[in-house]
Formats: sequence, C-alpha cells, structure tokens
Amino acid sequence: MEGVVKSYSVRNGYGFIDCKGVDYFFTFKDIMKKRYPMCERGERVTFIPCKSGRGYQAKEVHSK
Repeated sequence: MEGVVKSYSVRNGYGFIDCKGVDYFFTFKDIMKKRYPMCERGERVTFIPCKSGRGYQAKEVHSK
C-alpha cells in the first residue's frame, strides 16, 4: 500500500502513516533503510498493512 507519513518522532522511535483516512502505526524497526531509520512528515512511503490487537500497523516501510 501507499501512504504519507503523518508524524514520526525520532526521540520516541514511532510514528503514523495516513492511508485513505486510516492511520497505521509503525516503529523505527519497521523502516527499511540501510542507514539510520528515519521518516519525515509528508514523506510518501509504501508498506505492508497489518492488524494487531492495538489497531492498524505498518510493516516494511519503504521511502518512495
């Protein structure tokens, strides 16, 4: 799926991706970058959607 990073906190290591009005939670471990895992607000990304006990989650987040 494709979405836009709604927010990401380097300090806390997590953020949210907006995709068609649904927020997907992700952590720094889900960001697929070789160097320091980081995303910026407004960045377009692709990801694998999942559903956990806490709600929607994004796995394997890649910059577009």
